[in-house]
Amino acid sequence: MNKLIIFTITMLTLTNANAQKLIAPYTIVSSEYKTQGAELVIQNMPKVRSQDSVGLCYAFSSATLLQKYYCDLHQSITDCSGLPDKEIISPVVLTGLAKPLSTASAKAVYFPKSTDSIAGGDSSNLLKNATKTKKFCAESNFPFDKFVGMNRFSNMDRVAAAKAMEKLADDNITNLKNIYDQRKTEAVAIEECTECLNAVSAVMPVNVNNRVQPVDKGLAKKTFQEFLFQSYFGGCDDILGVSDNITYGEYPEVDIVVDVQKYQADPNHPVKVAYMNQIKKVLKNKVPLQTSFCGQKIEGDDKKCVGYHAAVISGYKTVCKPNGQCIEMLKIHNSYGAEWQEKYNDGWVVANDILNSIAGITEIQKIEHSSLSWITDGPLK
Repeated sequence: MNKLIIFTITMLTLTNANAQKLIAPYTIVSSEYKTQGAELVIQNMPKVRSQDSVGLCYAFSSATLLQKYYCDLHQSITDCSGLPDKEIISPVVLTGLAKPLSTASAKAVYFPKSTDSIAGGDSSNLLKNATKTKKFCAESNFPFDKFVGMNRFSNMDRVAAAKAMEKLADDNITNLKNIYDQRKTEAVAIEECTECLNAVSAVMPVNVNNRVQPVDKGLAKKTFQEFLFQSYFGGCDDILGVSDNITYGEYPEVDIVVDVQKYQADPNHPVKVAYMNQIKKVLKNKVPLQTSFCGQKIEGDDKKCVGYHAAVISGYKTVCKPNGQCIEMLKIHNSYGAEWQEKYNDGWVVANDILNSIAGITEIQKIEHSSLSWITDGPLK
């Protein structure tokens, strides 16, 4: 891995001080709609995971695509949803492949704002970098359910848990940076620096004995970002590799400027048709893809998004009423977890609602490049 890349974790914006009513774009249709024709659904998908209160949707969606590639095209695994942790690509470690920031402040290191565009953004950038890396740490090295002591917040609601988790992580990283700054001027063996090891394990419980060498090497780094990355991800026992044939794809390649009112009012808008055609083309190659959209906005305010989200698209179908009225549907593989999948009819939602919420569509009046991204073993057919 590129050790110059910092460990980046972004907390999901969940609410605001005034507690306005938040709405999501996900809509399912009534039972009177019936599937017309065959469903186009990707089989043998990785298991649905939950990001809980941590804003790592972009890492979970990228990890899902990489896991699918690892299962099908690299290992020919027939049950991609039932793998042990040592064969599951860690979404936490993937965050280390995100675009580096110039600031070295503790909170910005741990909870940076994206330096990429709104749409596509973190998820497409992360996936593109991953195709260059080709080797990934397994979940067994950095179990997500222990990350930032998440079990401490299991009795809180999502908003309270997110705030408490951010404070805990911020405090721990600040403490770790203070130790780093102090130890840089001292010739003390890491084995004697118990506080260094304790500070690292406070953010993510890991085997302290296995942290000695990585933290020791980290102290020799010139920047705190490099130290942070080395301390956590410098000691991967289980590494998953993929084929050199792995190929990154994206759509659109350039920004598409739209009249938002006309775009959102017309389910058959030519930009939507082109976008859906690209989704179908990728799916027909038996490849899932990811997209970024507004996952939450304030009711009555269509011009402001309060929670962007990245998720995987794994299927498409058309459903129709007996009177001939038809709607296109997308199957979403969502890191909101199994409960969300069940609530939304196994992830089937109205395609037009997702297209109307593509990240940035209201703020910047355009569909941005790479708002769809995927990986294959070569060009699409």
